[in-house]
Amino acid sequence: MFSPAHSTISLGKFGSFQADDIIGKPFGLSYEVVGKRELRVIHEMQHQDDAAYDSDANNKDIVQDGSSQQLSYTEIEKMKRDGLEGKIDAEASQRNNQSFEKKTEYSKAKYLKRKRQKFSKVFTPIRPTLHAVCDHFFTKTPSKIMQIRLDTLSQLLTFGNVFAGTRMLVVDEAQGMLVSAVLDRMGGHGQMLAIHHGDNHNFDVMRYLNFPRHYTEPLRTISWEQIYATGEEKDEEEEGDALTEWQRKSMDRRRIRRERISEARDMLAAGNFDGLLVATQMCPISVLDRLLPHVAGSRPVVFYGPCKELLVDLTAHMRRSPDCLNVQLTESWLREHQVLSGRTHPLMNMSSGGGFLVAATKV
Repeated sequence: MFSPAHSTISLGKFGSFQADDIIGKPFGLSYEVVGKRELRVIHEMQHQDDAAYDSDANNKDIVQDGSSQQLSYTEIEKMKRDGLEGKIDAEASQRNNQSFEKKTEYSKAKYLKRKRQKFSKVFTPIRPTLHAVCDHFFTKTPSKIMQIRLDTLSQLLTFGNVFAGTRMLVVDEAQGMLVSAVLDRMGGHGQMLAIHHGDNHNFDVMRYLNFPRHYTEPLRTISWEQIYATGEEKDEEEEGDALTEWQRKSMDRRRIRRERISEARDMLAAGNFDGLLVATQMCPISVLDRLLPHVAGSRPVVFYGPCKELLVDLTAHMRRSPDCLNVQLTESWLREHQVLSGRTHPLMNMSSGGGFLVAATKV
């Protein structure tokens, strides 16, 4: 979540609060929404006991028909007005559920956890790390980042041999997720040229990571159109006294823009990049043919795609090319586990895929 100062942050049905109430506070503190726009710091969080249970109870006599819950909607609303909030709502649901005592200890723990999640107004701001941001977008809006999963992103960085001090050539159509990952790995040291579509890049993910200024200094951007433009934009010569202040500022902005484009072109022309990382929905073969000459020898080339069909053609093309060695098409597989005492097992619902990678070494 990205909210400026003096703004209002809404948590939907749980209420809202002022962003100033948490700006400047350390990450990891838990807050409870009290009333309509007030926050209260929670110093002690109640956690379910993770100890292994030993019980002969089972769920065979439980019928989920809704009749076992005796707490009415009116009673729940009254408790909310009285300020009892999530904790008491969950406990009241437990007391008024006729089948609660028939459940196994595991089922009771799951039941209480669901009720706390449903009624609790407690939230915890966490630091916007690359892990947290990538996991958030993959869970909420995977299409925005081309369905790239965290483990696939980490493998892409490993195949690309990204570290501080390298010069990387990047094509990113994943809203800046790949660019952000490279900047995070470089730590403000090195150079990166990112190629995009349109006049301005759309690396939206970068703003969520709250990078310090020196982290973004290695980044230079240029569009495909600017790379292959035949002529340069020129300003009409006008007398300085005849220009208004707005016109002078506009000319200064265009001059700075031309200088940045020229610097990016020179950087691309110099070549000898330490790696090529691509996440694009364009034809990957055409991207490879245009950018491979700018990569130094014995350097990695890595392509990412949400589906394998185009990457299969790319793999065959690279294996036929004398410029590529050790071409491999891979797919990461991730299995998440619940890890609790006596209850460690794979999760029932997991993602079916996190994308595909083609990795090779330029001769």
